[in-house]
Amino acid sequence: MKKKVIAGTIAASLTFTALAGLPLSDKGIAEKLGFSVAYAESAQFPIPQVVTWANAVKQSIAGAVYAPHVADNIEVNLGNSSVASITYSVYGQPSVPSTVYSVYQITEPVVGKLNLGSEDDRKNVDKLFAGIAKFALDQDTYALEALREDEGIRDALRNISTDITLNDLSTFLFDPTTGLQAVVNNKLNSKTPSELATLATDVAARNAFIDEIFSAILNGTNNSKIRAVLNDKGILGSDFKQVFLNFRHAVGESNFDKAAVELYLAYQQAAGIVGYTPNTNPGTPTPTVEASVAALVNDLAALKSQIAAATGDEKQKLIDQAVSKANAAIEKLVSIDASKLVSTVNGKATVSLSAADVTKLVTAVGDAKKALADAAGSADGLKVGAITLDLGAITQSGASVSLPKELWTLASDIKADGVAIKVGPMSATLPTGTFTDAVTLGVTVEAADATSASSSVYGKSVVSDVYNVDLEVGGKAVHEFNKPIKLRLPLKNLTGVDKELLSVARYEDDGSVSIQGGNVDGDYILEDRYKLSKYVVIENKVTFNDIARVEGWAGRQIQVVAAKGAIEGKSAGIFAPQDKITRAEFAKILITALNLDNTLATSSKFSDVPASHWAAPYIAVAAEKGIINGKTASTFAPNATITRAEMATMIARALKVTQDLKDIDNVEAALSVFKDSSKIGSAFRSSVAWAAASDIIIGANGKFLPNTNATRAEAAVIIYRAINFKPQA
Repeated sequence: MKKKVIAGTIAASLTFTALAGLPLSDKGIAEKLGFSVAYAESAQFPIPQVVTWANAVKQSIAGAVYAPHVADNIEVNLGNSSVASITYSVYGQPSVPSTVYSVYQITEPVVGKLNLGSEDDRKNVDKLFAGIAKFALDQDTYALEALREDEGIRDALRNISTDITLNDLSTFLFDPTTGLQAVVNNKLNSKTPSELATLATDVAARNAFIDEIFSAILNGTNNSKIRAVLNDKGILGSDFKQVFLNFRHAVGESNFDKAAVELYLAYQQAAGIVGYTPNTNPGTPTPTVEASVAALVNDLAALKSQIAAATGDEKQKLIDQAVSKANAAIEKLVSIDASKLVSTVNGKATVSLSAADVTKLVTAVGDAKKALADAAGSADGLKVGAITLDLGAITQSGASVSLPKELWTLASDIKADGVAIKVGPMSATLPTGTFTDAVTLGVTVEAADATSASSSVYGKSVVSDVYNVDLEVGGKAVHEFNKPIKLRLPLKNLTGVDKELLSVARYEDDGSVSIQGGNVDGDYILEDRYKLSKYVVIENKVTFNDIARVEGWAGRQIQVVAAKGAIEGKSAGIFAPQDKITRAEFAKILITALNLDNTLATSSKFSDVPASHWAAPYIAVAAEKGIINGKTASTFAPNATITRAEMATMIARALKVTQDLKDIDNVEAALSVFKDSSKIGSAFRSSVAWAAASDIIIGANGKFLPNTNATRAEAAVIIYRAINFKPQA
């Protein structure tokens, strides 16, 4: 974890615990909490007034998760006799039992020593604690106003000491030399990186540090009246430490730590917005606004008035320009250069993304979205894409990348397509909506060249390095997933290679390899995997001795589809091109060819396809995606031969689903190219028309022959066209 993040987290946490989670002006505090107008007018204005600051922080924290969750669990109970309370609950898990704590229990180590004169004073001081803590988390100025108007709180404050003003409290907390914030920053800056890492992970060390901080300020050179009163009351650094621990425990340690990070980042962002620098001590973090977001905000602000004044096509053109600028900024935001974070552990390039990094990223994306909505009236058209973590070129034999569990919830919140890990030219994109715990992706690379043992696999040319990919979720190895991991493997040694015959091969436990297919994209091959293993790319030449009679119109197509592992011979060297093909066989070929296969898929839709059926996973995927409907509502007829109309319909549905394409407008016009179009059943007409218009089916001698059973050669041809299909612009 970076030093500035640790420092910011601890500083924000300590300040927050000490009832000063926000840097308000003395005059603003005085006005809001009910001190005299004369006092308020005499106060200085070292920083912007409360409402401006609160609004800026509120805007910056809009994308946060844990801060509002903790705030919602703080009950101030102003205006009644109830005590203030705090509830512990697990974020995102409402079914987990919650626990309610009285604020009295939390503040007792310090407030108990103030010798308040009455039970009402004690309740009101506790309500003040709860109210300011809640405000620090949600920046609700209306709630702060309610504190100001509460007479009980005003009386309780005056009863503590008639000599204390909130100006004294501000000095105690924020004096640039002797205040609490300065003490925290100075002590953190004196720590070595290893000592900071210990503070971030070792509970005992962190507790001792907190005790040290409060003891230093109580026993130091700070001459404020607050320090004098605290010393007079016998309040120790260990007392403040206990309040800190009590509050953190009450809201949940994990909730508190994550909320503190979110608050710190929000303060940084807000400080950049309103131009305030909280601390000018050398070596301390300086609040900044993400550069690409700051530029976007300026650009969109310039467009806002133009959009408002424009109409018709001109208005839409300006909105499109705003969306384009926002998407360009988002693309920069979600592309993380992790090369400087790489360290070598056990011979691997190792990177660990922190919750703070994730929160900052999501907050910045949220700011970009708000800027677009403000300028264009909505954020429609904003595309987040995949969050990319790029390790750059590595010299190590592999990589290990750790991602915090917070990433998955927050990535889903901003509608990211996934999380892509780039290790050199290779990448693996992990899906959102699958993981709920911390994830570690491991990649080991074995170089393959003409002289290595990996230069061929079972006599087939190898055209990539060998990649062993593994995944741990919550510290446990996981091999199979409910959504695919997208692999992008770089190709090499391509001289003299037939790129149409390339396929990803997976090493099995017995040492053999199985053909997985994949789509070639330039000098890469793309493959979706529901199961991780060891992979290599090969030129998979497959030959058959019985295809001479169909060579002219189906020979190449059979060779390519077989190379992808989508269709197999009947036996060694035998393809049987004129044999009819069953509905189950075609379902398997289609799902495999389009990289939709998932061996974990199940379905109870069809009574004649039990889970034990060899094609059950392929039929389950096809049914789930709406590619097949069955012969009836509950039967599929897997062993029935498939007709040309059924085959064209399945192909059309599959391509429309995978490429998000629409039906054609004029079905009958598309079908008019076939003399026998009247024989195409009503259930198939729309899909056959789409396939015809897309050149997936052509027919023979002006006829489609919809009810003729398809042959294996015909199936190979139509599958070949499907895997090479590109939508018309």
